[in-house]
Amino acid sequence: MRCNIHDYDIMEDGIAIGEKRGEERGRSEARLEAARNLINLGVSFDIIAQAQDLPLETVQQLAATLQPVVK
Repeated sequence: MRCNIHDYDIMEDGIAIGEKRGEERGRSEARLEAARNLINLGVSFDIIAQAQDLPLETVQQLAATLQPVVK
């Protein structure tokens, strides 16, 4: 099977798209992890949502899934 220059352009575009999606997923996971930590510290859900650029409903749902942290 022979590849031409156009095939390489398509492959590079696909790699770039994959990298962008991976970066977006990583940022999203980081925001959720920060929100979890803030919830465990007792920070207001409104403040967490605002600080992490998350919907309030997402923060509330996340809080409902967490186990209380024993200090």
